[in-house]
Amino acid sequence: TGDAQIHLVECAGRAIGTASCTDAGTAFSESGLADYQARKWRSWHHHMALVFMAMLFMLEEWILQKDSLPLLSCADIESLLRSFLPRRDVAQDEVLRQMEKRHRKQQAAIDSQYRKQAREQLVSG
Repeated sequence: TGDAQIHLVECAGRAIGTASCTDAGTAFSESGLADYQARKWRSWHHHMALVFMAMLFMLEEWILQKDSLPLLSCADIESLLRSFLPRRDVAQDEVLRQMEKRHRKQQAAIDSQYRKQAREQLVSG
């Protein structure tokens, strides 16, 4: 894993979207880096730690499999994990309920931010 970690750090130090490093731009996107918007530093650091662990795992798998599966991509690894890892089967109603719950929380956060901005404008102005 030492060589994989060094390779990952080298890739991270380069510009995102580099064609080398098993397509670093795709790896960042597949691991969740491209989709996250943090509100706090702590949550950002937690997410970055998880993203880099996922990238390290994908890089190690790519290195291990490069001779037998030279075209293995991050999307392939993600698809394999989705297919083979045990998971709880979720009914459609449960998926919709979870989505609605996330939407309520997201709307509450948006409303809270608007209230905060309104209070700040009253104080400043």
